[in-house]
Amino acid sequence: MLYSAQQVDARITEMANEIVHRYSSKDVVFVSLLNGAAPFASKLMFAIQKCDPKFHPNAQSMIVSRYGASREPGKLRVVTDLPPEYRELNGRTAVVIDDLIDAGGTTDFARQHLIGYGASEVDLIVLVKKDKQLAIDRLVTMFAFLRLMNG
Repeated sequence: MLYSAQQVDARITEMANEIVHRYSSKDVVFVSLLNGAAPFASKLMFAIQKCDPKFHPNAQSMIVSRYGASREPGKLRVVTDLPPEYRELNGRTAVVIDDLIDAGGTTDFARQHLIGYGASEVDLIVLVKKDKQLAIDRLVTMFAFLRLMNG
């Protein structure tokens, strides 16, 4: 175990405070990349509400995958898109929430997709980032990593 549940929860609480501070005055849509990000996104939204009960994040979800029914890898695609009423993001900020960033392909694909809907900027909040610099690709070196990806 790299981090205890208490350490992860504490960092999620810190992130919630950062999010409220950064986005409370912006028109933001939070987009959780399912299915993996669902537990993290739920904890994060709960922490945001606990931090500031007046801040009501607009949380949506979409599924981006490179795997088909046979689990063979292929080209990245949107499996489940945002609801139609949230696809016009003209001038809005989109914040992608994901559980894990490996090489960044999925999150970059989601970012480009949301820019295509007119998002003025797309930020990324991710729970775990793999350290690709190490010889052991699977080692997780950072948790609750906040990285801004402006369009």
